[in-house]
Amino acid sequence: MFPNQARFRPELGCADQIFTFKKDVKEEEHCFKYLQPTVTCFIDFAASFDSIDRKALWKVMECDGVPEMIIRLIKAFYEHTSAQVCKYGKLTETPLK
Repeated sequence: MFPNQARFRPELGCADQIFTFKKDVKEEEHCFKYLQPTVTCFIDFAASFDSIDRKALWKVMECDGVPEMIIRLIKAFYEHTSAQVCKYGKLTETPLK
């Protein structure tokens, strides 16, 4: 596990992460000065799933009796997805894939 990941680390719990997050947000004067909402999403798909053979995963799920609709939903997270980050009203130049 990388040092920047806190999940499942006995020495760091949820309270530690919430404290750090609140501290970081408070330091971001722009958000509070102009009452702009702050949105945060903590997802690290790459660290968790980058080495999985996805075709094999779909087959295993099928063999285990996972309904096709559920498999399609999970596949949708991995196919044709991208995101852009907006900071101070400007989007990143290239979408994150």
